[in-house]
Amino acid sequence: MSLPALLTSLLLLADPTTPAVLGASRPGWIEVLPQAPRRLFALGTADLPLGVPEGRALAQASDRARLELIARLKVSVRGETSSTTRTTQAGSGGRSYGYGDRTSRDTVQVLVKADDIPGLAIESTFVDTQARTAYALATLDLDRATEALQVRLGGLEAERRALEPQRTRQARWRLRGLVSELQTLRELSSTLSMEGLQTRTLAEELKASEQLSRLESAQLPPIAPGHCTLGIRSNIQLSPGLEGLLRERVTAAGLKCRDQAPDFRLELRFGGGSQGPALIFAEPRFTGTLVYRLEAELSIVAADGLVLAKAVSISLKQEGSPEGMMEAFLHHLDRRWPMLRDQLMAELGD
Repeated sequence: MSLPALLTSLLLLADPTTPAVLGASRPGWIEVLPQAPRRLFALGTADLPLGVPEGRALAQASDRARLELIARLKVSVRGETSSTTRTTQAGSGGRSYGYGDRTSRDTVQVLVKADDIPGLAIESTFVDTQARTAYALATLDLDRATEALQVRLGGLEAERRALEPQRTRQARWRLRGLVSELQTLRELSSTLSMEGLQTRTLAEELKASEQLSRLESAQLPPIAPGHCTLGIRSNIQLSPGLEGLLRERVTAAGLKCRDQAPDFRLELRFGGGSQGPALIFAEPRFTGTLVYRLEAELSIVAADGLVLAKAVSISLKQEGSPEGMMEAFLHHLDRRWPMLRDQLMAELGD
């Protein structure tokens, strides 16, 4: 065995999930999508600029492949189990090539998310280092999806029945979550043309909605804020000063701060540019200048993720320098915290 081949074999043995091997030939699924009974396929691509890690480009290609498969579901399921179209696309290396469903869409109007669909997976990935392009092949096993969704519905039915005798605010919140999950499942079963599952899900959704309506109008025992714990979670690392300020606001509301398994969580979701979420991020303008932005959403959620309180989003923009943006953010935060607190207190019946 030649030395390059030996090194390639060792790399594969060391990491069986390695998405691409340098020097490997382009896989056939890039040119023509696979065909298989009761399975759907879609292809996603992403450019690989110099200096960008392959993993980031592969993640973007994978997201696009999942999105493309979801966007095609209604047409594909009602017609053939898979289809291909001939397209050409110029890669960043200037070469035009390709058979298959090539897409660079990052957004599409769909009501179903990839995480909602069992059996949807990335089957294969490949990086063409010469064309500076990453590829991902998404697949959906319809039989596996059907079986898993039936199990999911059975679990929701059992949970609703268990909540029937309960007359608590926690039961009210969980029923709100169940209704939302059943609506998602009904939409998903419609997308996948599972008429029997759709009918069962609609019937269960109506039962859960009626049960919730009774609890929404009932006089339920209040929950004392002093008996509740609230944690803080963010999609970025908060500075000690900012986290300390938030904890002060929580305790001033009569709640106890606790990070491990709290009753509620204060969620902070920050936006970001090409480098991901950040407290303050810069956007280049065509004039060569920079615009600094701060985007944040604040909410309070129950232990199961149900949103109980939500404030108006914070959106700040400043040209030239980020100086002073943190002070402006804290000002807006102090204005929005009372909204969140009052909504939570209303849910507690305080």
